[in-house]
Amino acid sequence: MTAAEYFEQIKGEEDFFIAKGNFLDDFYSADNGERARMVSQPIPKERVTPDNRKYAAYFAAMVEYLCWHYNIQRPDWVLDEIYRLPDPWFLYENWRFRAWQLVMTPPAFVSRNIFTGDDPVSRM
Repeated sequence: MTAAEYFEQIKGEEDFFIAKGNFLDDFYSADNGERARMVSQPIPKERVTPDNRKYAAYFAAMVEYLCWHYNIQRPDWVLDEIYRLPDPWFLYENWRFRAWQLVMTPPAFVSRNIFTGDDPVSRM
């Protein structure tokens, strides 16, 4: 399956974490040729709503980060502005984690206004 197909499974926050984990499981077990295929298909813009935009942005950030990490050509679709959030999203909402998230989040996520800490592509 592709990142776009995993995104289609998201109906809410719990589904986001399941889809994210399933995508990462498949990505990590694939070879680079299969990984490139998995990230090539864009999340359809018409499927991005105010309710799921943060999840679409997270998937775009994951794809960009994983492509950089595994030396796969980044697909152009991840650069579209629809995958950038107008307001910051802190994955850990407790204010005590805010400074850590601001400093440790990788650039692919920061550029989309997503703050996760140091391991946004962890299976956890």
